[in-house]
Amino acid sequence: LFLLLNILHILLCTAQSFCYNDGYEYENLLANGRTSFVNYSGPYHVRVYFHIIRMTNGSGEYAFQETDISSCLEILNDDYAPHNIFFDYAGMDYIDNTIFYGMDEMQDSYFDALINTNIHEDAIDIYLLPTSGSIGGRASSIPGRALAVGGTMDGVSMGISHVLSHEMGHCLGLFHTFHGGEREPFGCAEL
Repeated sequence: LFLLLNILHILLCTAQSFCYNDGYEYENLLANGRTSFVNYSGPYHVRVYFHIIRMTNGSGEYAFQETDISSCLEILNDDYAPHNIFFDYAGMDYIDNTIFYGMDEMQDSYFDALINTNIHEDAIDIYLLPTSGSIGGRASSIPGRALAVGGTMDGVSMGISHVLSHEMGHCLGLFHTFHGGEREPFGCAEL
């Protein structure tokens, strides 16, 4: 009886019938006219626009440099090429704002103001915050139209690391693998 109950429990846990995802993300993609994801053959080309955050006077010892953008693109393309997804450079600009430059964490009000600065409807906006501190990364939503990365971890700039690819994954509609688990109880747990 114990063995039978365990087998039944395993079968119920692995079935997807308990997953009640309402499809919001799919509907969001359709509402924004992004239906090409249905064709799984690819290749997919995603336009990206970079925003380098500096102090209001245009300086910033820890600000990204224009030359860093090629490294960002290389990381994104290396990480996503095996999945037939490629990132195309759509341009860059500087956002000279000492308040954004001084962000030491991704607080909602500052983050929302940042990702609504110089937005592009035809590309995913990437905001590169200074490499000082341990800011981290954040996507605007899942799926999203913008992301921000900044800071340094173990001597490596998060903007020129796989953190950039991680946040881009959220913009492309990917949740964390623990989504729906104990840490995020309202989603569909991934097996």
